[in-house]
Amino acid sequence: MPELEEISEDGSNGEGESEEEEAPGHEQAEAAQVVVEPRERKEKKKVAGVSNKLRVRASAEVEQQSTPGRFTVFVDRPPASVAEAMRDIKGHFSKVAETAGEVSVLLEVVPYQKKVRPPAPRGDVEGDDGGEQVGAREPSPEPFQLFQSHKESLDRLYAWEKKLYEEVRAGERVRLSYEKKVAQLRSQDANGAEPFAIERTRAAIRDLRTKLNISLASVDAVSRRIVAVRDDELLPQLAELIRGLARMWRVIGDAHRVMKRTADEASALLSSSAAGAEGGIRGPPPPPGPTRAATAAGALATELRGWRAALEAWAESQRGYAAALWGWARSCVKDGEDMPRLIVAWARAVEAVDVDAAIRAVEGVAAEAAAIATAARRRNSSAEEEPPNEEEGKRRVCVGLAAALGAIAEAAGLASAAYRELVAEMDDREREAEMAGRDDEPSIQNNLP
Repeated sequence: MPELEEISEDGSNGEGESEEEEAPGHEQAEAAQVVVEPRERKEKKKVAGVSNKLRVRASAEVEQQSTPGRFTVFVDRPPASVAEAMRDIKGHFSKVAETAGEVSVLLEVVPYQKKVRPPAPRGDVEGDDGGEQVGAREPSPEPFQLFQSHKESLDRLYAWEKKLYEEVRAGERVRLSYEKKVAQLRSQDANGAEPFAIERTRAAIRDLRTKLNISLASVDAVSRRIVAVRDDELLPQLAELIRGLARMWRVIGDAHRVMKRTADEASALLSSSAAGAEGGIRGPPPPPGPTRAATAAGALATELRGWRAALEAWAESQRGYAAALWGWARSCVKDGEDMPRLIVAWARAVEAVDVDAAIRAVEGVAAEAAAIATAARRRNSSAEEEPPNEEEGKRRVCVGLAAALGAIAEAAGLASAAYRELVAEMDDREREAEMAGRDDEPSIQNNLP
């Protein structure tokens, strides 16, 4: 990781502050001396305070905190060894993992949050969800602020839709009974049944009609509650998730571009070491034995294949979640109604995320590492076989790793562009809604008595 060294404007590092406080007269003398000091000497003092060991990466994540009278010097220096390059790559992977962890919190259930069971409409018997006795009043409002994760919101939507399904089933049973009684009344009228029998059938029909109206009102109330949870809770959470994904893809693109450059520099280090060894120049220490090399290369191949599988599953899970939300929203809207634009726009943005080339590149470097492990095992089992060039194998792994990192950076760049357009569209809608709310305020005030 880069080290930052702050240097004052006069080239010092702040060690003489206590001496200046103790001797103000001496401070004035030094100030007079600085005035007459040649400009070339002053610039030389500044340069002398710069450490060549500092390292800077061209990343948007580096933030400079300025202090009055002080400045920070950044010096770009390639890695001195392959181990240093791998440590730098590991640090960027940790940054990406940290950013992805911040996004995953939006989808998970926070353990300490209170859970509230969706209240049943009034008139229902507690715990009896499948009976024919249904209430007509709308369920009481729920505290939306207690639910901050997508999973909890989706669980509540599932509970409400299950309640709606049971209400519809109960209403369907009432409707069938009502139609059966109506057919019975028509038959009695046609056959000239007794008046008391006809009146009894009519009373049953009136009772079933009342139950049917109550059931329809309850279905409408639960449907409005589902729409309220979707619009007031799920969609704001989805907007927050989209902003988090946009930030995550931006960090992924920046980090992988830096990691690709680091991998290229590591490959150049290995190439220069091999060239120096061929020219008689003393290079790095001898490589480890074949057993250790086979174990390390095999472990690397396993990790790379796990990385490929995780990358593929990660992209597929995003597409699956967006497609599931889109399908659910489409099934919930009535004929002639529009789907929530945010869900449709997100499903379109997720389709722009294409990591197939990155997956193939990671699989290629994993196959290269596996081939090195196989060659090392053969060398260990057969002493007569010509030993493979391990430095060349390491270089090929670094080249493949750089290609994989570059492919991921390219995919992240395309995804970041798609999410950036989506976030800009969301911001425009928010501004339009805010302006519309401001325009409505004067009309509301004019209508007040």
